[in-house]
Amino acid sequence: KNLLKLARDAADSNDWAKAKQYADMALAEEGGYLDAYYMRAFANRQLGDKKKAEQDFKEVIRRDSQFLPTYGALVDMYI
Repeated sequence: KNLLKLARDAADSNDWAKAKQYADMALAEEGGYLDAYYMRAFANRQLGDKKKAEQDFKEVIRRDSQFLPTYGALVDMYI
């Protein structure tokens, strides 16, 4: 949970590379961590890697179809 907080802090500072790094670390520590997938998807999107962002957004939906903000974030990527 601390790694995700660090990822959010980095994202708040627009340091998306660092946010992705912390999200990756959180996922390595706790596989299947939904919020970490979500954060990494945003980081990948901001870093211009739409394919990886899409994969992570879809993984969030696959794991929890009720995680509703993910649908909007996925759609926003293509607008």
